[in-house]
Amino acid sequence: MKKAALVCLSGLLATAIAMAQEADQPFFVDGIESESTPNSSPPGSQESTTQTYGVGDGINDSTFAVISWNARPLQNEGDLSLQTFTPTPRETGIFSELIESAFEKYTEGDLQRTQRMCNFFSDPANRDIGASQRALSAIGFLENQAAMAARWQNVNAQFRRDVRQELGSEFYQKLLTELGSFEHGRSSNAVSARELIERNDVDPLDVIQATCERGA
Repeated sequence: MKKAALVCLSGLLATAIAMAQEADQPFFVDGIESESTPNSSPPGSQESTTQTYGVGDGINDSTFAVISWNARPLQNEGDLSLQTFTPTPRETGIFSELIESAFEKYTEGDLQRTQRMCNFFSDPANRDIGASQRALSAIGFLENQAAMAARWQNVNAQFRRDVRQELGSEFYQKLLTELGSFEHGRSSNAVSARELIERNDVDPLDVIQATCERGA
């Protein structure tokens, strides 16, 4: 469990730094999904194989599940993957924009938090602190589970309000039906990277070395 969690964490954190320099786009750094696959995967989807980590108290929200499930194909110029209704072309355009906007908001500040973590660890002014203690303190710059949950729930609530305002009550009711289909066994649990580190007893120094040295 520790090794699997470390690979996932270090890969996400380091990749976020490297890829952001190329694309200037947000990535899932603190937010890590588990058990996120709907009952029936779209054709060609890679979501049918998921990793489950030993972390409880994640974000179990069907709005997050619907947004994340549809954002990925949209990023690859694919189509919406809705289970209970088919929007009109006009609705599809507006709804897709709202999904992409909400998905980006999930990772707002993640790259900055990761960079602050690495900067603290490498700062010469902190060299008098032992490496293990310095790594433990550096991990504190990552978003904790409570803060991430509150922020993401605000994103979800704003998304629902935007859908109702932009697409009307009739479409909103269809969205609620879609959300309900995810509530029954297909919701997503999201946990922060910091939570994974703490709950799985991952050595913070291992995470720092794998993330910051690779991302430098």
